Amino acid sequence: MKKILQLLVLSFSCITTFAQIKVNDKKEVIDAFKNTETVFILSNVFDSNAYDKILKDSWTVTTYKIVNINEFNLEDYLDGKHSFVYIDHNRYVSTRNVLVISSLEFFMFDTEAKKKEIEKLKKKSPKKQKDYIIMNEERINIASIELFYNDNEDDYPVQSKNIPISWTYNNDLFENYKLGFLKNYFQEVSSFISENKGRGMYGGECTPEIKNIKNHTLYISDFALGTPDPTKSTKDQSKEKIEKQKIEVFREYKYKYELTNNEAINTKILNGDEFYYMRFFTIGYQKFIEIINSKTGNIIYKTYKPGVGFDLESKHLKEIANTALTGKI
Repeated sequence: MKKILQLLVLSFSCITTFAQIKVNDKKEVIDAFKNTETVFILSNVFDSNAYDKILKDSWTVTTYKIVNINEFNLEDYLDGKHSFVYIDHNRYVSTRNVLVISSLEFFMFDTEAKKKEIEKLKKKSPKKQKDYIIMNEERINIASIELFYNDNEDDYPVQSKNIPISWTYNNDLFENYKLGFLKNYFQEVSSFISENKGRGMYGGECTPEIKNIKNHTLYISDFALGTPDPTKSTKDQSKEKIEKQKIEVFREYKYKYELTNNEAINTKILNGDEFYYMRFFTIGYQKFIEIINSKTGNIIYKTYKPGVGFDLESKHLKEIANTALTGKI
């Protein structure tokens, strides 16, 4: 699926760009959000007890409740006192291809406008009501976490104008939708909102903590290399070729690192281990690289890299090493 998405992007002459996390910086909007109860409508791949456990450790900016998508009725929450977290899709169509980019969205509604929209919808035919995605319009956006697809789902409904909710919520679709990663994401969003700090899309920044990686292991998922699992045989890529690629990518990084996989990193986060790991995300020719403290969820380094190729490169690691040495991007 990762390769499919990458190929789809190539046909677009112009496309909106994304960072891994975006946060609204308008004080009046953020202040209003802080006075709501946040309704988390999350994927059915984990149960509510699992979500509640990580939210108790990560979400501090509002009270919250977890509601299963199958039991959710928006009209129960249109009182101006609720905000929402919901899996969403943006669909881009060119003359040749269709691209769907997915995200975990944090938002409120313009309540009065939403109520009018619902009343108009009730006058439409049953079929139009069924096909209508009620969560899409009249939103006041607070934050967004980009989700990137794994290779587990072949039945990818790119041609469907409205991606079926059942497909989104009942399948294990996303490489970064794991409980440990979600915990760190929720910590970050909660922290940004609590401090009224906006979060932009581009540029690079670091905190003084980046210097710590000189004396600690940096964990990097092999997902960032774009290579298959080296324990599995493939027709077009041998274990030897994979090992040569690793040597080339890491030749400029002089500090300690461990190449692992997302599952192992996720498990370490859930175990409460404190360590540093890389979060790598790419859409088309745009790469977003972040280094995270697994305990606090703090982003201690982030950079945006447009250019050719989809995978982590030796020059990216060289820049990280230089930043760790100087404390500057």
